[in-house]
Amino acid sequence: MPDLFIGQQLVIRRRGMEGSKKAHQTIEVFVIQGSYAYPGQTPPEICDFDHHFPVLEYPNTGFFGDCSVTGGYRYRGPVASLEGAYIYGDYCSGNIWLAWQTGPNEFEELEFVHNQPLGDLRSFGEDESGNVYVVDGGGIWRFDGNLAPQIASVDPDSGPTTGGTEIVISGTNFLAGATVTIGGETCQGIAVNEPDEISCTTPPGNAGPADVSVENPDGQSDVLPAGFVYLIPEDLIFTDRFEATGTED
Repeated sequence: MPDLFIGQQLVIRRRGMEGSKKAHQTIEVFVIQGSYAYPGQTPPEICDFDHHFPVLEYPNTGFFGDCSVTGGYRYRGPVASLEGAYIYGDYCSGNIWLAWQTGPNEFEELEFVHNQPLGDLRSFGEDESGNVYVVDGGGIWRFDGNLAPQIASVDPDSGPTTGGTEIVISGTNFLAGATVTIGGETCQGIAVNEPDEISCTTPPGNAGPADVSVENPDGQSDVLPAGFVYLIPEDLIFTDRFEATGTED
């Protein structure tokens, strides 16, 4: 993944002339903005000129919303959960996003939730240690803390009440040393394989749905309600508890 990204709106126009010899004006017809081709114009995939479409984009929602990209940096600093993320934002709204490359021209995006009243987001900066800074009209801010973990799914999502089911928890921002509980009981053999994957073995539990929780060493956590369902093993289910009854003539 490259360290340099161009943060700007892609606009392709066609220019022409209309009017008489005595009076004329230049007209510009928008052909493409971002990856959107205007109706009636040349479809972007068959344009007769060389072009490269954005790998990341978001809609323009106006001056009081998202209106203009402020390009940033790929993170190489001390915060483990931000490693490798391209950080960028919007000038008007102050919204900030993180993007990790997952394949050729494929990215996984995450909005960075913050409590700073950012607006007039002017620039990003980087120091020699890889720290990334945000510059807006009110000051300079630095990314210091790890992101909170987020659980997306559990596979498999059910198993016997006796425990012993090997599961894989998928999500984001899992750190080495994270703990996992299912229904309040600690999972066994926990291994943080990747920042987006944890594996462990379920503990015994009560029949029914149980919440799955992941907590990072810094105390940040996430819970997937009813993320795992404990089932009564078949050999404990008595199918002959009820006897058929009938009437005699």
